[in-house]
Amino acid sequence: MIETLSNDEGMIELRIHAPKEFSFSENLKYLSRSSNECLFDIVDQKIYRALDVENETFLIEISAMNEMELAVRFPGRTAPMDNQVKAAVSQYVRHWFDLETNLLPFYELAQSDPLLQKPVSQFFGLRNMGIPDLFEAIAWGILGQQINLTYAYTLKRRLVEGFGEYVEFEGKQYWLFPTPDAIAKLTVEDFADLRMTVKKCEYLIGVAQLIAEGNSLKKSY
Repeated sequence: MIETLSNDEGMIELRIHAPKEFSFSENLKYLSRSSNECLFDIVDQKIYRALDVENETFLIEISAMNEMELAVRFPGRTAPMDNQVKAAVSQYVRHWFDLETNLLPFYELAQSDPLLQKPVSQFFGLRNMGIPDLFEAIAWGILGQQINLTYAYTLKRRLVEGFGEYVEFEGKQYWLFPTPDAIAKLTVEDFADLRMTVKKCEYLIGVAQLIAEGNSLKKSY
């Protein structure tokens, strides 16, 4: 369910209702696991990230009204927003936070399982945080092959800042993951400054070319 409101500053605000088996704070802890994350920032319990939906690029701010209700705002935006864009943003957030998955059967099962009782109580509401963009999801799998998580984040930052675009707000840059079209045009030599293996470069270019050739596969939301 999604509601559209205007806050006291006149900013558009979307309200997204989550299932009872959801905790914004638990998922925020998970998203905070790396200080080298380059695609979103977390400040004062709010998530800031750039989005490109329906041929529009803008910054969103995600916060929680309570543990089961998310508020999505659009800092710096003054132009009206049509319903198609609002729906696309809502779908992105719902996919990212895995809000469509029904966890109730799992929690019912865990109540009688001696191994699951403690972790489900300790991490209640934690979701399988997804990557709504298909190319980003595949690229993250390629980047993380046979290396530790810390270095995988370093490679992602190099890739994003080397070939991605960004939205600037109040002097800060919020990066978008490079599009398949942008990566598909590159050669292995173009990745030299990123210091990743030749095979990773070849896989990234190859996947980007396949997706770029099939327009219907560019995005999964």
